[in-house]
Amino acid sequence: MPVVKDEPTFVSPYYTRNVKFARRVGDDFLAEARERVMAEFKHRGISTNANWEMKLKTLMVLTLYIGTVIAIYSNYFGIAGVLCFYVFMGFVSTLNGLNIAHDSLHGSYFKSPKLNRYLGYFFDFNSTSSFIWRVSHNTHHHIYTNIPGLDFDIDKGSILRFQPTDELRKFHYWQNWYVLPLYCISTINWAFNSDIVWFVRDYRKGTIPFMDAFRFFSFKAANLCFFVLIPMIILSVPWWVPLLGYIFLHMMAGITSAIVFQLAHLVEGVEFIVPNKEGELPYDWALHEMLTTSNFCTKSRWVTFWVGGLNFQIEHHLFPEICHVHYFWISDIVKETAEKYNFPYKEIPTFWGAVASHFRTLMKLGRQKNWT
Repeated sequence: MPVVKDEPTFVSPYYTRNVKFARRVGDDFLAEARERVMAEFKHRGISTNANWEMKLKTLMVLTLYIGTVIAIYSNYFGIAGVLCFYVFMGFVSTLNGLNIAHDSLHGSYFKSPKLNRYLGYFFDFNSTSSFIWRVSHNTHHHIYTNIPGLDFDIDKGSILRFQPTDELRKFHYWQNWYVLPLYCISTINWAFNSDIVWFVRDYRKGTIPFMDAFRFFSFKAANLCFFVLIPMIILSVPWWVPLLGYIFLHMMAGITSAIVFQLAHLVEGVEFIVPNKEGELPYDWALHEMLTTSNFCTKSRWVTFWVGGLNFQIEHHLFPEICHVHYFWISDIVKETAEKYNFPYKEIPTFWGAVASHFRTLMKLGRQKNWT
């Protein structure tokens, strides 16, 4: 299995077209897995998109969302009550993002691209840009998973060492401890720092259409007005309560979403793969995904329900266009096909086992220069 060398050759994220996956047996694996999965959909007479279960979940999440907004705006609760509802809104916003917006932005909720795009605007209303997400996540993360310099989910600058090619600094020794406060501010940093950095860079390159730029700023302004400015004006609590509540909202959304996303690619057993000087990767894309991705707690329908099927990360990476409610039975086909081709199928049985594995990985990355 490939590991990162001491002095890897980096490939600029701005020239991803120069990175080439090998053409090997993994392509045959993916073709067979896809053929078997699609045949099963046809046999069951069902769509790859959202079913009644998904629509019922959507109704539940939106009801919680609207109900929490009504509670905040009711002006019935005091300081403690308002702050509690802001915290709960952070949890509900995460449910919205993981279950509804995430599927729609992958084009798996509806068959219609237009309807998926409209539903994806929930992502924007949560303050994070769907326009930027489609590039940073759908392209860079899903195609170049765990490739340093290309997968921005593991590129955290110098403060965290999420990839073994980063320079090991003395303070990384403690990163498994100080990472939690950073997770708490991850979505507010995402919305008002990372998104804007991406936007400015692409705007200077002239690659952002006017309407996307308009929506980018409009939704961020609407989010701040809806959750901060208007409550400051209409609520009888002190002006600082909505502002503090908004910070609490993001702290809850940040830590819950960060934990869920990191349990797939930053746990024990996954690999970090670097292309050679010519930009060539040692494996085809499908095998690459199997080496760099891990499932967790796949037997629990409760966990699957709340995390939007992201505990089935292998299936999600191989079939991002399929709604997550189908991953339960798809996983059996993928696992059987992987066994046939002698491919790895990485999974951790429990949620807390995956969390523990994640923190052990952070500890290892923070204390060992070489990754084996």
